Amino acid sequence: MEPDEAPELWALTTGLAAEAGARAPGELRLVAEPTVAVTAGARRLSLGLPLLPVLSAGRLRAVLAHEFRHRPRPAILRAVGRFGPRRPVAVAPPELPRVAAAWARFLDEHLRPGSATGCVPDDVSGGFRHFLAARGEPADDHPAVELLPDPAGWERALWPDARPVSWDEFATAAVAAGQQRLADGVFRAVARRTGRPVQPGIGLAELLDLVAAGRLGEVAAEVLPDVPRDEAAQRFADPMTQILELAAVRSQVAHRRHAWTGPAPLMDRAGHPLDLAGTGRLACAPWTLGEARDRLAVLGVNLWHTGLVEAHPGAAGAGVLAAMTLDVAGARTDVVLLDQGFVLAPADTGGGRDRLRALVGSASGDELAQRHAFVPFADVEGGTTGRLRAVRARLALRGGGTMVLRERLGGAATLDATSRDEFKGALRALTRRRSGRHGR
Repeated sequence: MEPDEAPELWALTTGLAAEAGARAPGELRLVAEPTVAVTAGARRLSLGLPLLPVLSAGRLRAVLAHEFRHRPRPAILRAVGRFGPRRPVAVAPPELPRVAAAWARFLDEHLRPGSATGCVPDDVSGGFRHFLAARGEPADDHPAVELLPDPAGWERALWPDARPVSWDEFATAAVAAGQQRLADGVFRAVARRTGRPVQPGIGLAELLDLVAAGRLGEVAAEVLPDVPRDEAAQRFADPMTQILELAAVRSQVAHRRHAWTGPAPLMDRAGHPLDLAGTGRLACAPWTLGEARDRLAVLGVNLWHTGLVEAHPGAAGAGVLAAMTLDVAGARTDVVLLDQGFVLAPADTGGGRDRLRALVGSASGDELAQRHAFVPFADVEGGTTGRLRAVRARLALRGGGTMVLRERLGGAATLDATSRDEFKGALRALTRRRSGRHGR
């Protein structure tokens, strides 16, 4: 930020530097992490956007004064965000840990679910204040964000590739993205059961045709592998309801209302709550499907607006659970366990745990799955797993392939102390639910 772009903020920082007997910053940079840091030598002050809507100008002044007094040690909290490896850590003012913890939860609950939609809320700062108020932690009156002439403009600069939308539009897009991933898994199963190519063109209309033919159980058993086959169709009401909600949004007859506590409710065009659970239950049986179709028609839902988007399972929003170096099909491989599948990266020699940490820290789970080979859990049809301490498994993949994972004698490099147990648990769950038995 140049001095003429934020004159009040520049005046505050230069004045505090003079009071502390320190050189004034030569550069003032707004960042997306809840931090205040002066970089020694470069005379750069990094100021976190999350602080500005929460702290008053007076409390921000105290935080900045603390920072200038403790130069060159940045008052930075490493618990949130990624920072450069050479930045030292100092004791943070008491405001920073509180704001950082709240910001981390705000990201997890309200921003990250929509991170893959290409959108960003048009008032992140205001949203953070509402979030704190909903939790009984109101922000200061007259927040320091008022020191910026154009707060919304600086927010857009922090997320330049995202399209600004209202919080309701952001919630609608975020929930729809998750429901589309669920729907894609169902539609891929529909394609396989009908002998059609797994490609766009399969969708809700074809799913309901299978219901009419009394074949929902075939799809449900594939989508709900933990449920006994003879109960799968009866337990499909929730996935069906989510797909119908997606269809209502895609047909532009429904939207989400963002909520600071709890899930974002579905609303009709008049702004009234829209509950499709009953219609979802009706749509799961041939003898009540007609009534479900009538309800959808009255609502204005076009079945053809909801179809397959991703022919192959992706890893959008996936989290990292563990990582190990294993032999996969005989080749030494760094395997990252996501909550949606396995990422397989060729293992270089040397490094061990440091190499795994570098791999996991280099990108999000979604990005790792795009950069390297990815085997989603949805493609695992069964298999066997060893009962010994070492990680060993033979997984049967959809389409007839097999993936063998084997820990070498003498152990394997692991990301942390829990990684081996995470792998063993995930492999047991995969093989138990899909094969119904354990291997040796």
